[in-house]
Amino acid sequence: MPFYFQMLPFLQAYTVIVCLVGLFTQTHRDECFRFVAVYMFAVLFQSTLFLMMAIDLLLAVVMPIRHKLWQRGPYLIILCTPPLAFSSLAVFIERLYTDHDDLLICTVTLAAPRKVRFWGTLITFSTVFLAVVLILMTAVKVHSSGCLLMISTLAHTICLISELICVKLKLRFTQTHRDECFRSVIVYMFAVLFQSTLFLMMAIDLFLAVIMPIRHKLWRRGPYLLVLCIPPLAFSCFALFIEEIYINHDDLLICTVTLAAPPTVRFWGTLITFSTIFLAVTLIFVTAFRVHINERESARRILRHSNSVTSNNNKCSDAKLLKSLSTLMFVFVCSWSLSILLSHVSLYFHKSVAYEIQKYNFSETPNLLPKPINLPFVNSRIATIRHTFPKPINLVQNLNFKQSSMPQKSSSHALQGIKHGYYDDGVTDSAESEGFKVGRRIFKNAPDLSESRLNFRRIDNDGYALSAFTDDRNGNMGYKFVRVMMVITGKDDFECEINRRTSEDVSFYEFSENHGKKMQLFILNCKLPEGIEFAKVDTIKVTRVSTGAFVNVPITYRIQDEKSITPDEYDLKMSICVPALFGNVYDAKRIVEFVELNSFQEIERIFIYYNPKEITSEKMKRALNYYSDNHVVQLVEFELPFFSDDIWYHGQLATITDCLLRNTGISKYTFFHDIDEFFVPVTELTLFETVDKIFRDPTIGSQRTALKYIATKDTNAPITLNNIVSSKRLETRFTKCVVRPEMVFEQGIHHTSRVIQDQYQTVSHDGSLLRVYHYKEPTYCCEDESILKKRYGSDLRKQFDYVVQQLEL
Repeated sequence: MPFYFQMLPFLQAYTVIVCLVGLFTQTHRDECFRFVAVYMFAVLFQSTLFLMMAIDLLLAVVMPIRHKLWQRGPYLIILCTPPLAFSSLAVFIERLYTDHDDLLICTVTLAAPRKVRFWGTLITFSTVFLAVVLILMTAVKVHSSGCLLMISTLAHTICLISELICVKLKLRFTQTHRDECFRSVIVYMFAVLFQSTLFLMMAIDLFLAVIMPIRHKLWRRGPYLLVLCIPPLAFSCFALFIEEIYINHDDLLICTVTLAAPPTVRFWGTLITFSTIFLAVTLIFVTAFRVHINERESARRILRHSNSVTSNNNKCSDAKLLKSLSTLMFVFVCSWSLSILLSHVSLYFHKSVAYEIQKYNFSETPNLLPKPINLPFVNSRIATIRHTFPKPINLVQNLNFKQSSMPQKSSSHALQGIKHGYYDDGVTDSAESEGFKVGRRIFKNAPDLSESRLNFRRIDNDGYALSAFTDDRNGNMGYKFVRVMMVITGKDDFECEINRRTSEDVSFYEFSENHGKKMQLFILNCKLPEGIEFAKVDTIKVTRVSTGAFVNVPITYRIQDEKSITPDEYDLKMSICVPALFGNVYDAKRIVEFVELNSFQEIERIFIYYNPKEITSEKMKRALNYYSDNHVVQLVEFELPFFSDDIWYHGQLATITDCLLRNTGISKYTFFHDIDEFFVPVTELTLFETVDKIFRDPTIGSQRTALKYIATKDTNAPITLNNIVSSKRLETRFTKCVVRPEMVFEQGIHHTSRVIQDQYQTVSHDGSLLRVYHYKEPTYCCEDESILKKRYGSDLRKQFDYVVQQLEL
């Protein structure tokens, strides 16, 4: 038995090291498998070894004399052969069936191919169940130590099941609030607290069994176990009660058991945790030392009195079992304690470090943005009804800018004499370079067809209608249709009523990136009744047939025939869609850098989707308000009416689709990417010239652009000037797209899923003319990617410093 436990710490140490290295990167399954193959072997071997340990414990209790007489070497080989054979066979089979599927993260579980995942889950649960049954059988033969071990195993099983639930809900990769996180992990938290305290009680029990063996054996098992279990139970219930009292609505980037605890009680929780672990480990060391002394004394007595060998065999067997249980507890306490200690210590690090450790480990009222101002329709053009651009959204009330340095210019003024559309606002020559002058950039007030909020119009608890649009494109999705973007729990029968007439052809189109989540995105296609013109349709009534629940959805967008759009009809040459701002993940300076650099590249409009409850930084509000006033940024409020883990990737598919519709007929080219990503032309051509070149074929509707990861060692903005070292290879899987909006029907996060005509193409660009820079953690080497720095370095630095100074960021 001791040999087993000498092996386990090495396996535990290896798995912990691999986790801390960081596997949560985008990759393919076959590449992920190669990286975690040894880790996978260690996990499988360790899991099966625990079962063999349970069998060994049972044999030691049922047949103690024979168990002691078996030769250690052959016996250990027999017990280690099944884990070794099973682990090798499992890894070999998974290697045979591995595929090239995309993975958002790389973990041991996700590295397993889908074809063998069911059998792997079945074998895992069977192994756990059998180990629990064996421990229960052992507990019948053993005294209180075995019973406590059985209870601890049950608590640990609850933890493992809870961890599987957390993985399923992606709690470690989902933004949430502390109170919502607390409700999601409350059972898990109870099991962790109960098991942690039970380790201390097990240590106390072993200590008593060694110090006073006769009295310990005479105690009645039932009352004694009850006494030992009451402190863990009481402590766990009391801790959860206190946490429930002090719980708040703070934002969490990820949800773990430790982060769910309110900061008010965190110090005391850490203190109690350290004290409990220290006391348990101390008692186990004292117990192990006392067992060792007792064994030596027993050996001396056996040598002195050879006729008492038989009577002492049982004592030696008991001592051996006690030593095995002590070692078992020591291994569990060390591995579990390491996890708990890392979690608690991480809470006192910088937030970014804390979140990373929490992600790899098991274990004030926010100020809201004012509501956007929506204006009615006032203009029309050709077959498209449009909004005038809404009044700039005032994110910060009573925000007083320095009027002398930042004059408010009328957006109707012509951009004359200043490169990149800057106004001459009297900045001194010391801030100028040839052909460029820093200052406040005011962009043309281009019309927009939409509101400044993506509304969820409730049908019932299982369905919401987001927006409706008339679609005059005669393509592979049918003609003529009024379409409604919906979030529902699954397909059902719906009716559409258009101008009091029922549509005779109603169908659903399911988006390809719903990933089996509870809430899924669909397009409800409603055939326009004969005799009704698109221009006369203002609302559509959507009714669930089974319940009669309905909602009236106003027409938000009017999509004209893409073949009828002429080049001079576009209000914008290029625009960007940022699907989600993710609260305070980025600081205000990153926003300044993102907008200014893209403006240098002649991007005329940036659509940013945000949740007003998540924007708590005053500096962020000032930056967004500044660029909203300049007409370069349009903020679109987006707040889910349900838990974010009920829908794939925070509902970004809905924001992407809405932004695609917003830009249809408005912008010639639209880019989809995040704040930490930039499209970069490789040659001397401008961004617009480059995009125009790769879209020279009129049938191309979308370009999937290869990506370069830039090692972001210096996280201070502007990161594009401070970091120029990239990965060697171009990333061609998790690409970002630039599209012709009117030619696309379904746009995904990394690729275009459907174009509107069968002859339209979705092309993958190899990065030779255009590529994406993605600024990520500093783990990439070793090529120089200094295009942005060489092209815009000096001017970007000046303009960046100017805005940061004016906004006092």
